[in-house]
Amino acid sequence: MLAKAFRVGGSGKRTAEGVIKRGNRLRRAALLLALLVLAAIVTGVAASASNTVLPKPLQGRWERNGWAMRIYSRGLVVIWGGQVDEGDAEFSPLTAHRLTTGDATFLSSSCSATTGTYRWTITHRPPVSEAQLKLKKIHEACKPRGNLFAGVWSRPT
Repeated sequence: MLAKAFRVGGSGKRTAEGVIKRGNRLRRAALLLALLVLAAIVTGVAASASNTVLPKPLQGRWERNGWAMRIYSRGLVVIWGGQVDEGDAEFSPLTAHRLTTGDATFLSSSCSATTGTYRWTITHRPPVSEAQLKLKKIHEACKPRGNLFAGVWSRPT
């Protein structure tokens, strides 16, 4: 390639400049590609981190109708009470006040490979100012899971 670029005769100077310009274009293209890959990695890591942490007000222990659940920051939900000793599920945030839940190991019926979508709100009931978590079912493919989660949960005092 360099032999062609530095041909003797004619306008050899132009050909050498063409090789230099082509080299500069390749370097710029490689730099741009590297910056795009870096931006994609940083954006992906930030999005993944923001999508895996549940909002602080959701975290902690909640009780309802003989059931209790503890929601951890990364989405793990440990549930006990009712007719089982303990089980688990997982919450994943969708938007500011929506979440999804998937497999639930504490239910006798199978809820595997299905998801449910819920809207959540937290209110404080006077005069004690007890926090209440309301999970409103938007879509639920597993009826037993929907019966358990949908409704008002209270934070124990």
